[in-house]
Amino acid sequence: MKPGLNTGATHTVHRLIEQELTVPHILPGTLLERGETVLASGYLVALLETACWQVVHPHLDPHESAVGVEFALTHCAPAWPGDLVEITVTCTQISHETRDVEWHTSATNLRTRKVIGRMRHRLRVVDSHRFQEHTMRPRPDAPNSGPRQPES
Repeated sequence: MKPGLNTGATHTVHRLIEQELTVPHILPGTLLERGETVLASGYLVALLETACWQVVHPHLDPHESAVGVEFALTHCAPAWPGDLVEITVTCTQISHETRDVEWHTSATNLRTRKVIGRMRHRLRVVDSHRFQEHTMRPRPDAPNSGPRQPES
């Protein structure tokens, strides 16, 4: 990771909530299709994480990427299609040993002025090539790559 990212770095973005970001659209073919037409928690996580990535990305070397490894979300209030949401992320800790970058994030519905969510988030900076090698599925001819047999 390139130098320059420091704790206290803050970034704010705005996002208009579209119909496609609501509960009925997050997992088609499930009971969630019958859910309320409000911002889905899964999409809230993605919006908050994206804002963190926007801060980290300029500090990555070309062979690096960031992967989310931990989050703790509190979804406090709804946002409906057409609402404008303000997302603010602040870098709270950088570990050069583990290559982790921790964040405090929040999202506010600008129409209602209510905080709709807060998330503590941790990204890990990884070498993309090594990450791909270590996380690929085992080859079919590799030992122990077949279906697991029940233990007796």
